[in-house]
Amino acid sequence: MRLLLTAAIAEQYGEAMRQACASPLELVLAPSTAVQAAAAPVGPIDAAFWSTDLMGAGNKGQPPERLQVFMDLLDAGVGLQWVHTCASGSDRPVLQRLMRRGVSVTTSTGANAMAVAHSATAGLLALARDVPHWIESRQARRWAPLRGRSLLADLTQQRAYIVGTGQVGSAISRALRALGLSTVGVRRHSAPHADFDELISLAQLRQAAANADWLVLACPLTPATRGLVDAALLAHLKPGAGLVNVARGEVVDEAALFAALDRGHLGGVYSDVAVDEPPAPDSPWWTAPRVLLSAHNAGLSTGFAPRTVAMFMDNLARQSRGQALLRVAAPSPDS
Repeated sequence: MRLLLTAAIAEQYGEAMRQACASPLELVLAPSTAVQAAAAPVGPIDAAFWSTDLMGAGNKGQPPERLQVFMDLLDAGVGLQWVHTCASGSDRPVLQRLMRRGVSVTTSTGANAMAVAHSATAGLLALARDVPHWIESRQARRWAPLRGRSLLADLTQQRAYIVGTGQVGSAISRALRALGLSTVGVRRHSAPHADFDELISLAQLRQAAANADWLVLACPLTPATRGLVDAALLAHLKPGAGLVNVARGEVVDEAALFAALDRGHLGGVYSDVAVDEPPAPDSPWWTAPRVLLSAHNAGLSTGFAPRTVAMFMDNLARQSRGQALLRVAAPSPDS
């Protein structure tokens, strides 16, 4: 098996990969630049490991050169059978193209579930306790306690609707329930789920939104979720409700979101994602009121990269032995 991977991963894990593989394994080092790729073609590859060190600063429109070169090699890969990605999702166009070609794509779903859940919970808590007010008051050197009508609501009286009931959504629900909130899971079907107080289907969300104190997005980007949070859904939310997005920027209609913020309908937004990453300098993401924005960083922690390697190694052993791969992605219907 000829495996395409980065030099850093080969140096750190190459020997362990050879030991895990039941057949001879040749490590093919991915070039870092287009010039290197042109000067020394890598030739046919059977498999590839898209590791975390290929990722840049979250610029979807202009990936780092080393990542673009890697993706180009995947697109051109002769005989490519399998790619493992460090990401939880498989919505990147290159992965969708590979799957439609018949290449198996496996993901690292679950590797960052707890970190994402912690970030989502931190964002919700920061909004619920009005941490932005603390920051603004301190910057203005103003002692501004919240009193009377500005008092904050008890979380124990609130309900969070969580779109997506996979590992991330379930972890978020467990954390919020521990804080005293009740949680409603939202997915394609409404079968019971032990981590949620209640389940509804995606089709029921708009009607139920009036009961939501928080709308938490923890779903993959699919045809059903693209643009899910539109003007109509936002208008149905309870006035003062908060939005937390640790899914994908494209799940939300951003123009409708900022309009809802401007008219005071939303109580606040925490988002780890945006349609354009990074947002343009004049984007409302930088200036809109009651917004917390992190740089597509919710799932990163010191344990994330090693967990993705472990998931890859497990599948490498399976692939070399002809066993079924784990966490196999499927192409989106509209890809």
